[in-house]
Amino acid sequence: MVPAMPLISPIPLNPLIDGRQSERAMLVRRGVQRLLREMG
Repeated sequence: MVPAMPLISPIPLNPLIDGRQSERAMLVRRGVQRLLREMG
């Protein structure tokens, strides 16, 4: 029912939906935090 989120999705709307991809989610979250730190 819920379409797979794109790889470039900056922030997963629901981590539970992407639970099976937790490893990639962690990498994405880390990358987003670094990006926000550099921007702000």
